[in-house]
Amino acid sequence: MNKKIAFFLIMAMLLSIVLVACGSSETTNTDSGGTNTDQGSNNESGDTSKGGSDGEGETIVLKASFMSTPEHAQYGVLENFGKELEQATNGRVKIEMYPGGALAPAAESYDAVVTGIADIAWVVQGYTPGRFPLTGAIALPFIEGDTAVKMSKTIQQYYEQFSPVQEEYKDVKVLWMHASDPYHIYSRGKQVKTVEDLKGLKIRSNSTEATQLIEALGGTPISMPLTDFYDAVQKGVVDGAIAPLASIKDFNLGDVLDYVTIGNFFNTAFTVVMNKAKWESLDPEIQKIIDSLIGEKMAIKAGEAFERSLEETYKIIEENNIEVYEMPQEELDKLSEASQGVIEQWIKDRESEGLPGREAYETLQKIARENNQAQ
Repeated sequence: MNKKIAFFLIMAMLLSIVLVACGSSETTNTDSGGTNTDQGSNNESGDTSKGGSDGEGETIVLKASFMSTPEHAQYGVLENFGKELEQATNGRVKIEMYPGGALAPAAESYDAVVTGIADIAWVVQGYTPGRFPLTGAIALPFIEGDTAVKMSKTIQQYYEQFSPVQEEYKDVKVLWMHASDPYHIYSRGKQVKTVEDLKGLKIRSNSTEATQLIEALGGTPISMPLTDFYDAVQKGVVDGAIAPLASIKDFNLGDVLDYVTIGNFFNTAFTVVMNKAKWESLDPEIQKIIDSLIGEKMAIKAGEAFERSLEETYKIIEENNIEVYEMPQEELDKLSEASQGVIEQWIKDRESEGLPGREAYETLQKIARENNQAQ
Protein backbone atom coordinates (compact mmCIF):
# COMPACT_ATOMS: atom_id res chain seq x y z
CA MET A 1 0.00 0.00 0.00
CA ASN A 2 2.82 2.40 0.92
CA LYS A 3 4.50 1.54 -2.34
CA LYS A 4 1.34 2.45 -4.29
CA ILE A 5 1.00 5.77 -2.47
CA ALA A 6 4.64 6.58 -3.13
CA PHE A 7 4.20 5.74 -6.80
CA PHE A 8 1.20 8.09 -7.19
CA LEU A 9 2.99 10.86 -5.35
CA ILE A 10 6.00 10.55 -7.68
CA MET A 11 3.71 10.59 -10.77
CA ALA A 12 1.90 13.70 -9.48
CA MET A 13 5.20 15.52 -8.99
CA LEU A 14 6.39 14.62 -12.49
CA LEU A 15 3.09 15.87 -14.01
CA SER A 16 3.41 19.17 -12.15
CA ILE A 17 6.95 19.66 -13.50
CA VAL A 18 5.78 19.00 -17.08
CA LEU A 19 2.88 21.49 -16.78
CA VAL A 20 5.15 24.22 -15.40
CA ALA A 21 7.65 23.65 -18.19
CA CYS A 22 4.94 23.88 -20.88
CA GLY A 23 3.53 27.07 -19.37
CA SER A 24 6.97 28.67 -19.40
CA SER A 25 7.52 27.66 -23.05
CA GLU A 26 4.18 29.16 -24.16
CA THR A 27 4.97 32.48 -22.48
CA THR A 28 8.31 32.71 -24.28
CA ASN A 29 6.73 31.94 -27.69
CA THR A 30 4.09 34.63 -27.16
CA ASP A 31 6.72 37.31 -26.51
CA SER A 32 8.90 36.44 -29.49
CA GLY A 33 6.23 35.42 -31.97
CA GLY A 34 3.51 37.88 -31.02
CA THR A 35 5.76 40.93 -31.13
CA ASN A 36 8.27 39.48 -33.60
CA THR A 37 10.97 41.36 -31.66
CA ASP A 38 13.66 38.73 -32.17
CA GLN A 39 12.62 37.83 -35.71
CA GLY A 40 12.37 41.46 -36.75
CA SER A 41 15.83 42.37 -35.47
CA ASN A 42 17.36 39.34 -37.17
CA ASN A 43 15.72 39.98 -40.61
CA GLU A 44 18.60 39.35 -42.99
CA SER A 45 17.05 41.20 -45.95
CA GLY A 46 16.48 44.45 -44.07
CA ASP A 47 13.80 45.36 -46.65
CA THR A 48 11.26 47.77 -45.15
CA SER A 49 9.38 48.58 -48.35
CA LYS A 50 5.76 47.47 -48.23
CA GLY A 51 4.40 48.16 -51.71
CA GLY A 52 1.90 50.91 -50.98
CA SER A 53 1.58 50.28 -47.25
CA ASP A 54 2.34 53.16 -44.98
CA GLY A 55 3.08 51.59 -41.61
CA GLU A 56 5.29 53.23 -39.03
CA GLY A 57 8.98 52.69 -39.77
CA GLU A 58 8.41 51.46 -43.31
CA THR A 59 9.85 53.10 -46.40
CA ILE A 60 7.54 53.89 -49.31
CA VAL A 61 9.37 53.82 -52.64
CA LEU A 62 7.64 55.67 -55.49
CA LYS A 63 8.70 54.70 -59.03
CA ALA A 64 9.07 57.79 -61.23
CA SER A 65 8.98 57.42 -65.01
CA PHE A 66 11.00 59.94 -67.03
CA MET A 67 10.86 59.81 -70.81
CA SER A 68 14.20 61.48 -71.50
CA THR A 69 17.76 61.15 -70.22
CA PRO A 70 19.15 62.39 -66.88
CA GLU A 71 20.76 65.30 -68.77
CA HIS A 72 17.33 66.86 -69.36
CA ALA A 73 16.60 69.91 -67.17
CA GLN A 74 13.38 68.47 -65.77
CA TYR A 75 15.07 65.27 -64.60
CA GLY A 76 16.94 67.29 -61.99
CA VAL A 77 13.73 69.04 -60.92
CA LEU A 78 11.95 65.75 -60.25
CA GLU A 79 15.01 64.19 -58.67
CA ASN A 80 15.45 67.14 -56.30
CA PHE A 81 11.76 67.00 -55.42
CA GLY A 82 12.35 63.40 -54.37
CA LYS A 83 15.22 64.47 -52.11
CA GLU A 84 13.09 67.18 -50.52
CA LEU A 85 10.28 64.69 -49.98
CA GLU A 86 12.60 62.14 -48.40
CA GLN A 87 13.99 64.76 -46.04
CA ALA A 88 10.56 66.17 -45.15
CA THR A 89 9.24 62.69 -44.32
CA ASN A 90 12.36 61.67 -42.38
CA GLY A 91 13.12 58.99 -44.94
CA ARG A 92 9.66 57.44 -44.97
CA VAL A 93 9.07 58.28 -48.66
CA LYS A 94 11.62 58.00 -51.46
CA ILE A 95 11.41 58.51 -55.22
CA GLU A 96 13.23 56.04 -57.47
CA MET A 97 13.96 57.50 -60.92
CA TYR A 98 13.55 55.52 -64.16
CA PRO A 99 14.92 57.70 -67.01
CA GLY A 100 15.11 57.04 -70.73
CA GLY A 101 11.57 55.70 -70.99
CA ALA A 102 12.50 52.60 -68.98
CA LEU A 103 8.98 52.29 -67.58
CA ALA A 104 7.09 53.89 -70.47
CA PRO A 105 7.84 55.79 -73.69
CA ALA A 106 6.86 59.46 -74.00
CA ALA A 107 3.38 58.94 -75.46
CA GLU A 108 2.49 56.33 -72.82
CA SER A 109 3.77 58.12 -69.72
CA TYR A 110 0.37 59.33 -68.54
CA ASP A 111 -1.30 55.93 -68.99
CA ALA A 112 1.62 54.30 -67.15
CA VAL A 113 0.63 56.31 -64.08
CA VAL A 114 -3.10 55.69 -64.50
CA THR A 115 -2.54 51.93 -64.68
CA GLY A 116 0.08 51.82 -61.92
CA ILE A 117 3.09 50.83 -64.04
CA ALA A 118 4.64 53.98 -62.62
CA ASP A 119 3.72 55.82 -59.44
CA ILE A 120 4.83 59.20 -60.82
CA ALA A 121 5.63 60.47 -64.32
CA TRP A 122 6.65 63.62 -66.15
CA VAL A 123 4.15 64.05 -68.97
CA VAL A 124 3.96 66.14 -72.15
CA GLN A 125 0.24 66.57 -72.78
CA GLY A 126 0.67 67.25 -76.49
CA TYR A 127 1.97 63.70 -77.04
CA THR A 128 -1.54 62.34 -76.47
CA PRO A 129 -3.76 64.38 -78.85
CA GLY A 130 -7.34 64.85 -77.68
CA ARG A 131 -6.62 63.66 -74.13
CA PHE A 132 -6.35 67.14 -72.58
CA PRO A 133 -8.41 69.39 -74.85
CA LEU A 134 -8.67 72.45 -72.58
CA THR A 135 -5.09 72.19 -71.36
CA GLY A 136 -4.18 72.43 -75.06
CA ALA A 137 -5.07 76.14 -75.04
CA ILE A 138 -1.48 76.83 -73.93
CA ALA A 139 -0.33 75.58 -77.35
CA LEU A 140 -2.41 78.16 -79.23
CA PRO A 141 -0.38 80.83 -81.03
CA PHE A 142 0.85 83.91 -79.21
CA ILE A 143 -0.39 83.24 -75.68
CA GLU A 144 1.41 85.98 -73.76
CA GLY A 145 4.57 85.00 -71.89
CA ASP A 146 8.24 85.56 -72.70
CA THR A 147 9.93 83.30 -70.11
CA ALA A 148 9.59 79.74 -68.90
CA VAL A 149 8.88 80.89 -65.34
CA LYS A 150 6.04 83.20 -66.40
CA MET A 151 4.49 80.55 -68.63
CA SER A 152 4.86 77.88 -65.93
CA LYS A 153 3.05 80.07 -63.43
CA THR A 154 0.36 80.68 -66.05
CA ILE A 155 -0.38 77.02 -66.75
CA GLN A 156 -0.31 76.13 -63.03
CA GLN A 157 -2.73 78.94 -62.19
CA TYR A 158 -4.93 78.04 -65.16
CA TYR A 159 -5.19 74.51 -63.76
CA GLU A 160 -5.90 75.72 -60.22
CA GLN A 161 -8.44 78.39 -61.16
CA PHE A 162 -10.38 76.77 -64.01
CA SER A 163 -12.21 73.66 -62.80
CA PRO A 164 -12.97 72.23 -66.30
CA VAL A 165 -9.20 71.79 -66.72
CA GLN A 166 -8.97 69.97 -63.39
CA GLU A 167 -11.58 67.53 -64.67
CA GLU A 168 -9.13 66.40 -67.38
CA TYR A 169 -6.89 64.95 -64.65
CA LYS A 170 -9.51 63.25 -62.49
CA ASP A 171 -7.75 59.87 -62.85
CA VAL A 172 -4.52 61.07 -61.25
CA LYS A 173 -3.09 63.33 -58.57
CA VAL A 174 -1.51 66.37 -60.22
CA LEU A 175 1.70 67.35 -58.44
CA TRP A 176 2.51 70.35 -60.61
CA MET A 177 2.03 71.80 -64.09
CA HIS A 178 4.63 73.81 -65.98
CA ALA A 179 5.61 75.15 -69.38
CA SER A 180 8.86 75.78 -71.23
CA ASP A 181 10.50 78.84 -72.67
CA PRO A 182 8.60 80.06 -75.77
CA TYR A 183 8.72 77.96 -78.93
CA HIS A 184 10.86 79.06 -81.88
CA ILE A 185 11.65 77.55 -85.28
CA TYR A 186 14.69 75.31 -85.79
CA SER A 187 15.74 74.34 -89.28
CA ARG A 188 18.42 72.51 -91.19
CA GLY A 189 19.35 73.41 -94.75
CA LYS A 190 16.95 76.34 -95.14
CA GLN A 191 16.59 79.45 -93.00
CA VAL A 192 13.13 80.72 -92.10
CA LYS A 193 12.94 84.53 -92.26
CA THR A 194 9.39 85.01 -93.50
CA VAL A 195 6.04 83.28 -93.35
CA GLU A 196 6.54 82.24 -96.98
CA ASP A 197 9.76 80.43 -96.08
CA LEU A 198 7.74 77.87 -94.13
CA LYS A 199 5.85 76.69 -97.20
CA GLY A 200 6.74 73.15 -98.14
CA LEU A 201 8.95 72.54 -95.12
CA LYS A 202 8.41 69.39 -93.08
CA ILE A 203 8.18 70.67 -89.51
CA ARG A 204 8.09 68.57 -86.38
CA SER A 205 4.89 69.15 -84.40
CA ASN A 206 4.14 68.26 -80.78
CA SER A 207 0.39 68.90 -80.54
CA THR A 208 -2.85 69.23 -82.48
CA GLU A 209 -2.72 73.00 -82.09
CA ALA A 210 0.85 73.18 -83.45
CA THR A 211 -0.14 70.96 -86.36
CA GLN A 212 -2.99 73.29 -87.29
CA LEU A 213 -0.71 76.33 -87.14
CA ILE A 214 1.99 74.72 -89.31
CA GLU A 215 -0.67 73.77 -91.86
CA ALA A 216 -2.09 77.30 -91.82
CA LEU A 217 1.37 78.66 -92.61
CA GLY A 218 1.88 76.30 -95.54
CA GLY A 219 4.22 73.83 -93.87
CA THR A 220 3.85 70.06 -93.55
CA PRO A 221 3.49 69.00 -89.91
CA ILE A 222 5.18 65.79 -88.78
CA SER A 223 4.04 64.63 -85.35
CA MET A 224 6.82 63.26 -83.15
CA PRO A 225 8.34 63.68 -79.68
CA LEU A 226 11.59 65.62 -79.48
CA THR A 227 13.32 62.43 -78.37
CA ASP A 228 13.02 61.30 -82.03
CA PHE A 229 13.92 64.62 -83.66
CA TYR A 230 17.72 64.21 -83.81
CA ASP A 231 17.58 61.14 -86.04
CA ALA A 232 14.63 62.47 -88.03
CA VAL A 233 16.28 65.76 -89.04
CA GLN A 234 19.61 64.04 -89.66
CA LYS A 235 17.93 61.61 -92.09
CA GLY A 236 15.83 64.30 -93.77
CA VAL A 237 12.51 63.00 -92.43
CA VAL A 238 11.89 66.54 -91.19
CA ASP A 239 13.42 69.90 -92.11
CA GLY A 240 12.96 71.49 -88.74
CA ALA A 241 10.78 71.92 -85.70
CA ILE A 242 8.86 74.43 -83.67
CA ALA A 243 10.21 73.84 -80.18
CA PRO A 244 11.61 75.61 -77.12
CA LEU A 245 15.13 76.92 -77.48
CA ALA A 246 16.30 75.17 -74.31
CA SER A 247 15.63 71.79 -75.90
CA ILE A 248 18.69 72.26 -78.13
CA LYS A 249 20.70 71.59 -74.99
CA ASP A 250 18.29 69.12 -73.41
CA PHE A 251 18.19 66.88 -76.51
CA ASN A 252 21.77 67.46 -77.78
CA LEU A 253 20.63 69.02 -81.07
CA GLY A 254 23.54 71.40 -81.58
CA ASP A 255 25.25 69.46 -84.36
CA VAL A 256 22.15 68.78 -86.49
CA LEU A 257 20.79 72.34 -86.80
CA ASP A 258 21.81 75.27 -89.01
CA TYR A 259 19.31 77.97 -88.09
CA VAL A 260 17.07 79.23 -85.31
CA THR A 261 14.29 81.75 -85.92
CA ILE A 262 13.16 83.59 -82.79
CA GLY A 263 9.46 84.37 -82.69
CA ASN A 264 7.81 83.33 -79.38
CA PHE A 265 5.19 81.44 -81.40
CA PHE A 266 3.49 79.32 -78.74
CA ASN A 267 4.16 76.97 -75.84
CA THR A 268 3.16 73.57 -74.50
CA ALA A 269 2.02 72.05 -71.23
CA PHE A 270 3.93 69.59 -69.06
CA THR A 271 2.79 68.00 -65.83
CA VAL A 272 4.05 65.69 -63.13
CA VAL A 273 1.30 63.32 -62.02
CA MET A 274 0.90 60.57 -59.43
CA ASN A 275 -1.14 57.38 -59.45
CA LYS A 276 -4.44 58.11 -57.70
CA ALA A 277 -4.64 54.83 -55.79
CA LYS A 278 -1.08 55.25 -54.56
CA TRP A 279 -1.87 58.76 -53.41
CA GLU A 280 -4.99 57.63 -51.57
CA SER A 281 -3.06 54.83 -49.85
CA LEU A 282 -0.70 57.29 -48.19
CA ASP A 283 -1.06 58.34 -44.58
CA PRO A 284 -2.81 61.75 -44.29
CA GLU A 285 0.30 63.16 -42.63
CA ILE A 286 2.40 62.24 -45.66
CA GLN A 287 -0.25 63.61 -48.03
CA LYS A 288 -0.10 66.90 -46.14
CA ILE A 289 3.70 67.01 -46.49
CA ILE A 290 3.50 66.34 -50.23
CA ASP A 291 0.83 69.02 -50.69
CA SER A 292 3.12 71.50 -48.94
CA LEU A 293 5.89 70.84 -51.49
CA ILE A 294 3.97 70.84 -54.78
CA GLY A 295 1.94 73.30 -56.88
CA GLU A 296 3.16 76.70 -58.02
CA LYS A 297 6.46 76.55 -56.13
CA MET A 298 7.40 73.46 -58.17
CA ALA A 299 6.06 75.06 -61.37
CA ILE A 300 8.47 77.95 -60.80
CA LYS A 301 11.38 75.57 -60.17
CA ALA A 302 10.56 73.76 -63.42
CA GLY A 303 10.54 77.06 -65.30
CA GLU A 304 13.83 78.11 -63.73
CA ALA A 305 15.40 74.82 -64.82
CA PHE A 306 14.43 75.50 -68.44
CA GLU A 307 15.89 79.00 -68.17
CA ARG A 308 19.17 77.60 -66.88
CA SER A 309 19.18 75.25 -69.87
CA LEU A 310 18.57 78.28 -72.06
CA GLU A 311 21.78 79.89 -70.82
CA GLU A 312 23.73 76.77 -71.77
CA THR A 313 21.88 76.58 -75.09
CA TYR A 314 23.29 79.92 -76.23
CA LYS A 315 26.81 78.55 -75.68
CA ILE A 316 25.95 75.48 -77.78
CA ILE A 317 24.51 77.69 -80.53
CA GLU A 318 27.72 79.71 -80.62
CA GLU A 319 29.98 76.65 -80.54
CA ASN A 320 28.09 75.05 -83.46
CA ASN A 321 27.81 78.24 -85.52
CA ILE A 322 24.01 78.04 -85.60
CA GLU A 323 22.67 81.25 -87.12
CA VAL A 324 20.04 83.00 -85.03
CA TYR A 325 17.51 85.26 -86.74
CA GLU A 326 14.90 87.31 -84.87
CA MET A 327 11.74 87.55 -86.95
CA PRO A 328 10.73 91.21 -87.40
CA GLN A 329 7.42 92.49 -86.08
CA GLU A 330 6.04 92.82 -89.60
CA GLU A 331 6.37 89.07 -90.15
CA LEU A 332 5.12 88.28 -86.66
CA ASP A 333 2.00 90.33 -87.43
CA LYS A 334 1.45 88.19 -90.52
CA LEU A 335 1.81 85.06 -88.40
CA SER A 336 -0.57 86.44 -85.81
CA GLU A 337 -3.15 87.23 -88.47
CA ALA A 338 -2.80 83.77 -89.99
CA SER A 339 -3.14 82.18 -86.58
CA GLN A 340 -6.50 83.78 -85.76
CA GLY A 341 -8.25 81.13 -87.81
CA VAL A 342 -6.46 78.42 -85.80
CA ILE A 343 -7.63 79.99 -82.53
CA GLU A 344 -11.23 80.34 -83.66
CA GLN A 345 -11.25 76.77 -84.98
CA TRP A 346 -9.91 75.53 -81.65
CA ILE A 347 -12.69 77.35 -79.80
CA LYS A 348 -15.30 76.00 -82.21
CA ASP A 349 -14.00 72.44 -81.83
CA ARG A 350 -14.06 72.62 -78.03
CA GLU A 351 -17.57 74.09 -78.01
CA SER A 352 -18.76 71.30 -80.32
CA GLU A 353 -17.44 68.82 -77.72
CA GLY A 354 -19.55 70.49 -75.05
CA LEU A 355 -16.54 72.21 -73.48
CA PRO A 356 -16.20 75.92 -72.61
CA GLY A 357 -13.69 76.69 -75.35
CA ARG A 358 -14.00 80.47 -75.48
CA GLU A 359 -14.07 80.81 -71.70
CA ALA A 360 -10.98 78.61 -71.46
CA TYR A 361 -9.06 80.65 -74.02
CA GLU A 362 -10.01 83.98 -72.47
CA THR A 363 -9.25 82.73 -68.94
CA LEU A 364 -5.81 81.52 -70.00
CA GLN A 365 -5.02 84.76 -71.85
CA LYS A 366 -6.03 86.86 -68.84
CA ILE A 367 -3.82 84.86 -66.48
CA ALA A 368 -0.96 84.91 -69.01
CA ARG A 369 -1.23 88.67 -69.49
CA GLU A 370 -1.11 89.30 -65.74
CA ASN A 371 1.92 87.05 -65.28
CA ASN A 372 3.75 88.49 -68.28
CA GLN A 373 3.28 92.05 -67.04
CA ALA A 374 4.30 91.23 -63.45
CA GLN A 375 7.83 92.14 -62.44
